[in-house]
Amino acid sequence: MRHITKAGSKLKTGLLASAAFAMGIGVAASAQAQSAPANNFWTRPLMTGDWNGGRTKLRNDGLDFHGFYVGEFADVLSGGKRQGNGYAQQLGVSVDVDLGKIDDLIGAVLHFGFNQRQGRSVSSDFIGNKLAAQEVYGAGETLRVTEMSYEQTLAHGLINTKIGFYPFGNDFALTLLGCDFQNVGFCAHPQNLPGSSGYSDYPTAKWGGPREGEYHASTLCRSRCV
Repeated sequence: MRHITKAGSKLKTGLLASAAFAMGIGVAASAQAQSAPANNFWTRPLMTGDWNGGRTKLRNDGLDFHGFYVGEFADVLSGGKRQGNGYAQQLGVSVDVDLGKIDDLIGAVLHFGFNQRQGRSVSSDFIGNKLAAQEVYGAGETLRVTEMSYEQTLAHGLINTKIGFYPFGNDFALTLLGCDFQNVGFCAHPQNLPGSSGYSDYPTAKWGGPREGEYHASTLCRSRCV
């Protein structure tokens, strides 16, 4: 019991110290943001900024670049198969090519995306549960193409069509409300879809094409052929 008490005391002390450190960083960032210019790291809308105006110029010319990084740490303190921890991560980059700006093909956009996943699955190695505790782990720890597609908008935005190679989950049954949690059961699709229907979720892509029509402000119809 004495050993457990000491371990619990150390854990509590560590958590309190981490919380105080995080609060200090938050207060400092908030104070800096109030007096910093718009291009400051803490206040600008994009982490890498506007590249000295280059990003805006490329977007105006028809090239819109995107990128993200997600890292998730999980630790099994008790239960499961055994105790342990692991870190999983993914890096995604993509570019949207607006053919309306480049070659006067109004409403036409090409999408290209890539993803790299690495790390260790705590669910597989330590817990043994069905739904992964780290939703960024899985689908193969490798560099892959996540999208090569052509999108066309017609009839002043009432009709949208896309064909090519991309994850179904980019357009169907998507909700980001649960993505504040890292368990795959919350983010970002019902797991019965990829688990039992052949539905593909990011970053796994398949060939196909959906059809979407907005007939009224409150009516939306979607379908997809594979």
